[in-house]
Amino acid sequence: VSLVVGVWYAVRRRSVLPLLTFGLPAAIALAGVSTYNHWLFGTWSLNGGYYVPYATTALGSGIASGNLGFLVDVLGGLFSPERGLVVWCPLLLVVLPGLRAGWRSSPPWARMCAVGGVAYFVIQMKINYFSGGNRFWSYRLTIETLTLAVPLLAQAAVVTVQRHPQL
Repeated sequence: VSLVVGVWYAVRRRSVLPLLTFGLPAAIALAGVSTYNHWLFGTWSLNGGYYVPYATTALGSGIASGNLGFLVDVLGGLFSPERGLVVWCPLLLVVLPGLRAGWRSSPPWARMCAVGGVAYFVIQMKINYFSGGNRFWSYRLTIETLTLAVPLLAQAAVVTVQRHPQL
């Protein structure tokens, strides 16, 4: 998310400063997590206490690696009856008609956050199986995406209600 927002602001403002503003804290946090994992688990990684470097392996395979599992995870993350974001937050379907107009009328920061949330969702679905593990019931792996999209979705809801008051 920091990468998307930092690059977007840098291009928009034609300045390197946003890259530093968003990138430096993210890099420090990444170094902190890696240092903590080294201290606690004896490894310089983001894998934490997981034995297999699953995240590194999953991301290294690439999205277009011919793996049908990624498509299943994306669809499951969105539509699974137990964990699907759309199932647990059906309001997404209601605001869908106003999404395009909501995009146009939203402030740039709301768009940046929404795009960052989609990037987060894609990476999360690439790293993890959509269930997020055993005994989780709801959209555990997509809550950040939803949170980041709320300003844009709120604007889309306003547009939807204006155009379709019966909803």
